[in-house]
Amino acid sequence: MKYLFGDNERAAQRLELLARVFKGSTCSFVHDQLLAHPLRHDPRVIDLGCGPGCTTRLLADLCGSPVIGLDNSDVFLWEARRLNPQRVSFRHHDVSKTPLAAAPADLMFARLVLCHLQDPEAIARSWWSQLEPGGRLMVEEVDSIDSRDEVFTAYLTIVEDALRHQQTELYIGAALAALDGGHGVETASSTVTRVAVTNSDAAMMFSLNLPTLRQSEAVRETVDETTLDELQNDLDLRAYTRNGVSDITWHLRQITWRRRA
Repeated sequence: MKYLFGDNERAAQRLELLARVFKGSTCSFVHDQLLAHPLRHDPRVIDLGCGPGCTTRLLADLCGSPVIGLDNSDVFLWEARRLNPQRVSFRHHDVSKTPLAAAPADLMFARLVLCHLQDPEAIARSWWSQLEPGGRLMVEEVDSIDSRDEVFTAYLTIVEDALRHQQTELYIGAALAALDGGHGVETASSTVTRVAVTNSDAAMMFSLNLPTLRQSEAVRETVDETTLDELQNDLDLRAYTRNGVSDITWHLRQITWRRRA
């Protein structure tokens, strides 16, 4: 299935910005889990749907060990390898398919990946099977996004509709949290973290997405070009108005599943 937001240069820029915006919440999530359950010596750590490698490098810093990033985009993997940081490597792999390259793993991480995959609950369960005994799968997905800005809510409605057109969902955090144990796996933690994002950062992420998003069949069939042009202009205006104001908040579901030893 084609990634709705594309894998071009603009998409890579958006993912780099997203990595900066959500770095604090991800660092706290991973740090707390590592503090509660330290990794064994020489662990196998996998970043699922790594894109251009932002999360892979972050995980390597937090874990202090090598990390393997998996993605099925040659464009993103080229960008990830171009930076050539220490302690990370990358492999071409569709993470919706198991067995996963480099598995079994002591720690697997995925941020905002399952919302782009059909039947995310089944895929999460398939990832459980790729864990070592005592290994953990950590995911971050969206429960909801609240905004008082009509431009932001208009954009998010378009994204929701486009994802549903390809049988995926934006707000899947709560559904994932409801997954019952099985396959020798238990829920180790499940929390929701609020992340207030400045209007300029949110608008920039959305603005970088929109040119690719408007090429999708669902958007072309339901939203006229004039409306999309106006939305692009409104997003660009907010993106370059840097006053620190936030009228939009992400509610990120952070879940850790642990395979019983």
